[in-house]
Amino acid sequence: MSNAEECSYRGCLDPSGLYDRTAAGERRHRYQYHLAPVPFAFEGKEVTITVKDGRIICPLGDCDRGFARRDRIQTHLHSDHMVPKGVKFFGDPKAGEKAPVVVNKIQQSLRAPSAAPSGTPTRVVLQPGQLYLLGGGILDVLGLWLHSALSILLCRECRVALTSQMVPGHRKVHHGETTSPKALAAFTTFCEEKRVFNKPEQVTPPQPGGPPVEGISGPVDGFSCTADKSCLYSVKDYSSMQRHNREKHKGPAMGEIRSRSTKVQTLFTGVGRVYFEVSPLAASAGHGNLKAAVTRALPALHEADEGPLPAVEDREPPPLIRAMDWDNFHPELRADRRTRDPVIALKDRHKENEHSGIFVRLQRLVVSYTKLAASCLDGHPQKLTATKVLVYGRAIPATG
Repeated sequence: MSNAEECSYRGCLDPSGLYDRTAAGERRHRYQYHLAPVPFAFEGKEVTITVKDGRIICPLGDCDRGFARRDRIQTHLHSDHMVPKGVKFFGDPKAGEKAPVVVNKIQQSLRAPSAAPSGTPTRVVLQPGQLYLLGGGILDVLGLWLHSALSILLCRECRVALTSQMVPGHRKVHHGETTSPKALAAFTTFCEEKRVFNKPEQVTPPQPGGPPVEGISGPVDGFSCTADKSCLYSVKDYSSMQRHNREKHKGPAMGEIRSRSTKVQTLFTGVGRVYFEVSPLAASAGHGNLKAAVTRALPALHEADEGPLPAVEDREPPPLIRAMDWDNFHPELRADRRTRDPVIALKDRHKENEHSGIFVRLQRLVVSYTKLAASCLDGHPQKLTATKVLVYGRAIPATG
């Protein structure tokens, strides 16, 4: 062991460990234990590995795992957090200069983010029963919703939250669609006008205890911290709550974990995701089902003592009415003014801000359903049979 010595380098993570004084041994030792972390960008956020009490700490999200050697944390970052190969975590400790920030290729292609919306509160307060999802225009083309309170976008099919910079990549990776230059220009203009956030770290999560965020995956079982009234920390797994209590509130390693079981959601599913507490009951207390909401929104268009309208027996229906057989479609609704006038009110032109936009959304739903119904069975070998079932149910006439 004559060649084995202790390391005298200041900042060595293993100064008392014996290592081989050969050139190869010194090279391996310097690589593993003489570290100079440099900032690197991941998921739109610049982070830097830290060293604490001789441990190399993972900087991503709530992970905080510690490692003794350089190669082990690099394996952890690539395997557990899917950090792209080629991202540089450490510089040369002998150089004494700060290494340049290394970003992955996807981030290099993104535009520089604009300033975040000013005056954003610490936590966004969502109101039960309020409809926050907006569509139309370029959003319908790209299959997105705009969440008007959170200033984020939501993929309608995948039910995930997106920022403006995430949309082109998401459409290409998950839907196999490339956004055309014309659509991208219209989308960029829309995001600038609506002040949509560019990066996930700019987004403020909702105030705890509010209704679930619409348009993303529903609430799951989780835990919320009760160690401090000002602490808004929530998480899905109990082990993370244990670590939070121990490190943020200095709780004992084997002591009682101060938390409560609750329902949580997260806007983004990547590294650094933030969970927040929600109350599913708050949503149902707000507007209930669509029929109840429309009924409440409709004005009183009739007098309670008005009777049915007399039927006109001697008139000849127009040819279109006879061909479509509309006279036999819910005649009881047309005969009674108390039911007829609200139906006529539904046909009027409505505005987005009228009754929380429920009439406008109902109209879009009907139009979308009509378009889908005309094409959803195209190419299906049983299209004719399925159409008959949709039209007649089980009572398909013998004449076909």
